[in-house]
Amino acid sequence: MKPTKTDIALLSMLRQKQERLGIHYIKTEGGLYKFFAVVFYIAFAWAVVMCLLSAVSNLIQLSVNLSYLENPNGQQAQQIPAIRSNAYSTLLLTAFVIPSVFFISYKKYIPSVCFGVVPSVLLIIVCYNSMSQHIEGGTFAPFIFRHLLPLCLIIISLAVCGTIGIRQKVLDKKGTDEIAEKIYSKYNVLADNITEEQWQKLLAEYPAANAKRQHRRKPNAVSSTNTENEKTEV
Repeated sequence: MKPTKTDIALLSMLRQKQERLGIHYIKTEGGLYKFFAVVFYIAFAWAVVMCLLSAVSNLIQLSVNLSYLENPNGQQAQQIPAIRSNAYSTLLLTAFVIPSVFFISYKKYIPSVCFGVVPSVLLIIVCYNSMSQHIEGGTFAPFIFRHLLPLCLIIISLAVCGTIGIRQKVLDKKGTDEIAEKIYSKYNVLADNITEEQWQKLLAEYPAANAKRQHRRKPNAVSSTNTENEKTEV
């Protein structure tokens, strides 16, 4: 949902207030968030490609092993259920991960974490089982670089981006609510007794009135400072 005029106006006032008071916290516009967002997009593409290749490999192996059904006691025939399960589980979980890239792009943090983190954890388990023969043979590196590393990067980057985004939303909501309450108090109005047109007018007037109040305070602050300096000199 796009922010309304009220949201934009209140958020602008909040940013000006934070700048004036020197209040800073990590935001989605900052470098840390952008860095982990880039990490997520790279890891996402990397993991999806590797998972799809793994699923295709399992499906090919499945088609080969199906030819051994004439001998149900053979090793190839006994591997069919596990291979089928790994192939379908990988495809299903990969499909669940894909929506996370759209949610994070639109800054929907809770859905992005749900669709990104949970399936990624399960994919690590499924891919580990799928490559168990290589791992048991002592070849652990392919599993790390094909699956473990990109999926872990997805989990970490989504956790960081989600934490930053949710925290910013909570702090911004608290700050804009405080400004809205000050506007209601200053003009002695209630939220239920004011039209949208009147509210927009108050939003337009409040920054100017607030700026004048701040401007009146500055000379007082300067004069008090001068008075203190004069006393010191005497």
